[in-house]
Amino acid sequence: MSEMTPHLCRASRALLGWSRQDLAEATRVSLPTVEAYEAADTHGCRWALEPLLMRTLKKAGIQIFMRDDWGGPGVRLQQLPDTFSNDLAAEAAE
Repeated sequence: MSEMTPHLCRASRALLGWSRQDLAEATRVSLPTVEAYEAADTHGCRWALEPLLMRTLKKAGIQIFMRDDWGGPGVRLQQLPDTFSNDLAAEAAE
């Protein structure tokens, strides 16, 4: 079972200050795909999309956890080097 859920995806975007469009561009999928996923209306494509979303969000500094000492599931933002945002923007532009 994947650790990613539509709720955790929205929470991750909120921590990063990303729009759905930002996530779509960073993940290299269409905006309607992200919108459908977050609306939990993805049916078969969900399993293919979740690993892509997780990799993108983890690379952006999101830690996804199902349970921890305070309960479960959730997301948190880890400390990133200052150059990270420039690196991600350059990679998304490729």
